[in-house]
Amino acid sequence: MTEATPTSRALALIARGLTLSRVALLPPFLWLMYVVATSPSLPHRVAIAGCYGFIASSDALDGRLARRARAAVFAGRYAAFKDDVMSKYRSGETLAPSLAPGPAPAGRPS
Repeated sequence: MTEATPTSRALALIARGLTLSRVALLPPFLWLMYVVATSPSLPHRVAIAGCYGFIASSDALDGRLARRARAAVFAGRYAAFKDDVMSKYRSGETLAPSLAPGPAPAGRPS
C-alpha cells in the first residue's frame, strides 16, 4: 500500500466532515418537513430548500473528495444503505410536495 499524502488526508477529512454534517442536519431537516407540511410559510420553504440543497450537493462532493483521496470506506454496508436513502432525497420524492404552493395534496395534512 502507498502511504497517504497530507493532501489526501486533508481531502479524506473534509469528505468525512461533510458526511457527518449531513447526519447532523437530519433532525432539523425532518423538523422542517413537518413544519412545512403542517403550516407552510415562505421562510420555512426557503430553509428546507437550502437544507436539501446542501445535503444533496455535499453528498456528491464528499464522494468525489473521498475517491480523489482514495479514502477507504470503513462501513461498506452503511455506505450502500446511505446511497439508497440519499438517492430518494435527491429525486425529490420527499421534498417536492412540501414546496408546492396551494392546498395540500392528498395524503398530506393541511
